[in-house]
Amino acid sequence: PTGRGKLCWLKRAVDADMQYYYKLEGSYCGDVVTGVRHGTGVMQHSQSGTQYQGEWKNGIREGLGLMVYDSGEGAEGEEREHRYIGSFSANQRHGEGVLCYRSGNKYAGSFCKGLRHGPGQFHW
Repeated sequence: PTGRGKLCWLKRAVDADMQYYYKLEGSYCGDVVTGVRHGTGVMQHSQSGTQYQGEWKNGIREGLGLMVYDSGEGAEGEEREHRYIGSFSANQRHGEGVLCYRSGNKYAGSFCKGLRHGPGQFHW
């Protein structure tokens, strides 16, 4: 199917209203091309609570987007990521973006394959 609809990952079946069901991944509401996330949409992971809103290409995060991470607690003293807004490539932070931490600290700059890389500024 192609168009705009909602994908829910629960049990791997398809209904006539473009609702797809798979096992325990989450839900997606947005553009679909030949049954694959493509265009813009929102993905909500059911187990982690992480949400991505932005551009998709052939089922992966590609282009500009906003990732809001789960509210779980990390190890004592661990700096936890809260949200990222910027460029994605191959499902990873890649290019320019801003990464905000739960503590209020913030990194604005370049990313490569999901990691801070190159010029940037860290604010605390």
